[in-house]
Amino acid sequence: MVEKGLVPVLEHAAEQGLVMDMQDLFQRFTFDITCILATGYNPRCLSIDFPDVEFSKAMDDTEETLFFRHLTPEWFWKLQRSLRIGQEWKMQRAWKTLDRLSAEYISRKRKQLSNQSPLPENGSDGVDLLTSYMSDAEIMGSKPDDKFLRDTIINLLLAGRDTTSSALTWFLWLVSKNPQVESKIREELKEIIPTDEAENWRIFNPQELNRLVYLHGALCESLRLYHQFLPAQGPSPGRCASKRAPRPRTCLGKEVAFIQMKTVAAAIIHNYHVQVVEGHPVSPNVSIILQMKHGLKVRISRRWV
Repeated sequence: MVEKGLVPVLEHAAEQGLVMDMQDLFQRFTFDITCILATGYNPRCLSIDFPDVEFSKAMDDTEETLFFRHLTPEWFWKLQRSLRIGQEWKMQRAWKTLDRLSAEYISRKRKQLSNQSPLPENGSDGVDLLTSYMSDAEIMGSKPDDKFLRDTIINLLLAGRDTTSSALTWFLWLVSKNPQVESKIREELKEIIPTDEAENWRIFNPQELNRLVYLHGALCESLRLYHQFLPAQGPSPGRCASKRAPRPRTCLGKEVAFIQMKTVAAAIIHNYHVQVVEGHPVSPNVSIILQMKHGLKVRISRRWV
């Protein structure tokens, strides 16, 4: 997805000297990847023309409404819902869209499995979650509930899109403001590349990514900085806790998210110069996801010819 989805858009922006919103770019990238992992279908949200994607827009409206409910009295948003007005009306329309598109994914997958046809070219090379659920249910002699499949798809898409894209956006902004960190990351990348390929365009493989200790640390630091949070019953910030094994409530997609972030960060930092547009305001948006209020507008240029 990086080489066939993200890179062509970055190359186009570099060639044309365009100002690009990296937050929008990362959202589209993570949505495509998560959709492929969940359903086996690539919506091609990330392309040069930045198309409108119905599913993604419905997710935005849903998140906006969920946050709205936390800011208003319960009677108020329930009144809006009963009268089908305001933010709640947007929520109802968004859910209809999510229901319809999820049903299409499920129906298409059932037909594909019944025909024993191969995965489509615009899908993933491996087995997606939807295929896994349906195949396992067939082996057990049962039929998975459509509502369960729908809820699983939507849950994964909501969890996998905004979290990773938001983390990448803040990380890239922090790196642009701390050139010494960018230099150290590039030095680390240079160390794992053969000498004769040090100044060539490159996408890093999983084995190479595992060796990027400083990059991993920089990503973790950006997650710690934005936004600072200490639970009321949490430990003191000055108290060091010993390393703990993953617990039952550990994010299931944590490792996948880190692989995505390191792959994208390494590709961008090694192959491109990223300059935030002068005067561009950077502040957090009031939302259930810590996104940038005005996006992250940058100019991209190649490091290698």
